[in-house]
Amino acid sequence: MPGTNEDAGSSWVHVGPGYLETIGQKIIRGRSITQDDTASTRNVAVVDEIFVRRFFKPEEDPIRAHFGPDLPQYSGTFEIDGVSKEANYTDRTGHWRRPLFFVPLAQRVHYDDPIMQCLDDAGHYVGNAILKVHGNVVEGLESQVRHVLSDFDPNLTLRRIQTMQGNVELSAVTQLTGLFGILALVLAAVGLYGVTAYAIKRRTSEIGVRMAFGADRGNVVALVLRGAFLQVLIGRLIGIPITSSCSKLIANQLYYVKGWDPMVLGGAIFALAACAFFASIIAARWAASINPMQALRTE
Repeated sequence: MPGTNEDAGSSWVHVGPGYLETIGQKIIRGRSITQDDTASTRNVAVVDEIFVRRFFKPEEDPIRAHFGPDLPQYSGTFEIDGVSKEANYTDRTGHWRRPLFFVPLAQRVHYDDPIMQCLDDAGHYVGNAILKVHGNVVEGLESQVRHVLSDFDPNLTLRRIQTMQGNVELSAVTQLTGLFGILALVLAAVGLYGVTAYAIKRRTSEIGVRMAFGADRGNVVALVLRGAFLQVLIGRLIGIPITSSCSKLIANQLYYVKGWDPMVLGGAIFALAACAFFASIIAARWAASINPMQALRTE
């Protein structure tokens, strides 16, 4: 199955004959995509229920209706031949599903607009193939599939074979990992705020003396931020080498995880630095609002 493309109002997927039946996506009206849908036949599409609810009135029949992606001049590009049950290809949460339609992989559309043509060309990149097998034969299937693909086209590369259930479980693990990552980030920000606030509390008298000798709010804020980001810098110097060492171990255990990914590491550092800044600025503003006379009386 190729990748999903998106226009301003919907998403579409180029699929081969039998795809919908293989994954168990029921056709509730009309027909599915078949081997008769070739490059020389009319451009057809199978839309899902969300598409019908979004673009058709309840009394309208979508079968044999024409539509097109994005621009008005392409409004007659596809003819609807079938309606499928709802399908979620665009949102893992399931709350913001886009209208979706399927078009035959064998058919191409020639657009005058270069962006639309680029999207159509990209949709014909076959990134995944769905196989329906009987019994638990996954373990011995990889060599057979590699042989078939090699006979068909020696340039085709099989990266891995995974069951649909395994793919669903991997997606769930990915979501949980992201949730734990966000939780860890929140805890780090709260911890940094707590340490910074405690340090300020202990230095209240010092801050009062500084303000009494002419330090303004900006000087106090800079003092607090300097101390907080010194802790962040020390944490980076310790954490980056440890992260690099652990990532190599993780890369040996998980698919598609690189031992060294500068973008991921840079994103994590930026996120932590942003959280550190916002956590520190709250404490810094509180420190800058201290009354010098009250601060000098603090023991």
